[in-house]
Amino acid sequence: AKHQKSGLAVYDPDQDQHSLQRLGLMADLRDALKQEKLEVFYQPQVSLSKDKAIGMEALLRWNHPEHGYIPPEEIIRLAEQTGLIYDVALWVLTHAVKQTKEWMDAGFDLMVAVNLSAQNLEDDRIVEQVRVLLKDSHFPASHLTLEITENAMMENPERAVNILTQLDDMGVSISVDDFGTGFSSLSYLKQLPVRELK
Repeated sequence: AKHQKSGLAVYDPDQDQHSLQRLGLMADLRDALKQEKLEVFYQPQVSLSKDKAIGMEALLRWNHPEHGYIPPEEIIRLAEQTGLIYDVALWVLTHAVKQTKEWMDAGFDLMVAVNLSAQNLEDDRIVEQVRVLLKDSHFPASHLTLEITENAMMENPERAVNILTQLDDMGVSISVDDFGTGFSSLSYLKQLPVRELK
């Protein structure tokens, strides 16, 4: 009712963000993260001119033992609400970099893209963690792309520019996903170290 500014509302369990099932999923996500029950799937990116895979996008998946596969956007929503989004993003980054490095060491020249949420752009730790991860895994920064949505950038544009510029200075590529769905202009885009629009 407060959200709709209507004064009153009829209870709808589907709109209850704190339903028992949702609260259970929040606890389960924390356990799944600790117990390595999350998965990373890789969606190939193919160069048509070279007729070969040149990289992939790392996609977070969670096959819940009771509820089956939880949609990725739901995982992110749960992670943001529980304060786990930094840990989840770091988990995906670490696994994606490690797997890509194994493929590179086996002779495949691949890039990997990993999605960040709006909350990751609010957290200074992400920059240092990416730096440490790349150094410790001997992974070339030029082979990592971090994807953010246009709407995530617009939540706090000054902060986004600061964090994205630091990542770009490191050699990491920045990609804007869902471009054209938000309210940013091309002139604003010029301020960002963006190398790819999707």
